[in-house]
Amino acid sequence: MRIISVTTEYPGPGNPRGGLFVQRRLAALSRIEDVHVIHLEPWFPLLRPRARPTTQNGYPDHPPAVRPGMFYLPGVLKGLDSYWVKKAVVPAIRALEGEGQADLIDAHFGYPEGVGCVKAALKLRLPAFITMRGLERPVLRYRWRGSQLLWALRRGPGNPWDRPGHPPARLRGHARSRQGAASVAASALPSANLALRPAVGAGRRASP
Repeated sequence: MRIISVTTEYPGPGNPRGGLFVQRRLAALSRIEDVHVIHLEPWFPLLRPRARPTTQNGYPDHPPAVRPGMFYLPGVLKGLDSYWVKKAVVPAIRALEGEGQADLIDAHFGYPEGVGCVKAALKLRLPAFITMRGLERPVLRYRWRGSQLLWALRRGPGNPWDRPGHPPARLRGHARSRQGAASVAASALPSANLALRPAVGAGRRASP
């Protein structure tokens, strides 16, 4: 199975220790599946210049990562961040599919990555799974962002195939079993049933 994992937290040239908990999880997953990482690097003119495109962080990536820039607005209109994620992820996945068809998208964190990746998955007609790391509760306090997150949790994992017919057999079995590292956090739950707790090793997340 070819998994495209999307995150804004991953070791990179500017921060070789950033997102090590994500990298370690994906390194373990890559022992049993074909994993490719899209490490989104937020940028904004002058305030946060776009980093030079690279696929290396000072040592060979494991699993390998591509690092497209993701435009964002620092400190304002954060409800748009999921749109910027989608806008960066769709062409990045299409480029990776030049080397082989993707089977699913694995998004790290509920917002904005999870929401943006569900939007991208619907456009690309791929299943999307969201890894929740217990840092989503504050997002629910904001109506715009919170409603998007709840939508993604219901729409993405709960109904990942937005197309006629049936998903490939290998994905049907995967979705039924929900076992193994690939089905990390597919929770299509109503908001009243959400219980968000910090994940071990996640720590605090740096805000873009």
